[in-house]
Amino acid sequence: MIELASIPTELRDLAAEFADTLTRRIQKIIPTKVEFSTLALARGDERFVGVGYVVDGQVQTMPLTIGGVHRLDLLLKLHCRWDRCRGFLALS
Repeated sequence: MIELASIPTELRDLAAEFADTLTRRIQKIIPTKVEFSTLALARGDERFVGVGYVVDGQVQTMPLTIGGVHRLDLLLKLHCRWDRCRGFLALS
């Protein structure tokens, strides 16, 4: 597992801020206590920050209910990295 400390601090901070904003917005729409957080990911030599519903170091599906009954699961996994100019957070 890759440590978040291996990711530049500014990128980690922006991704964490994005995860907090995403949590607040989702919780306004869907009655859930799920909170999104970050984890470090790599693809080859590239390091980036993943944002999703993280449990035990893994992105998990978010259970969705209707009338208190579990109906489906949502998998939300976003990759946060710098844009080409290294000035803005880019998502994929």
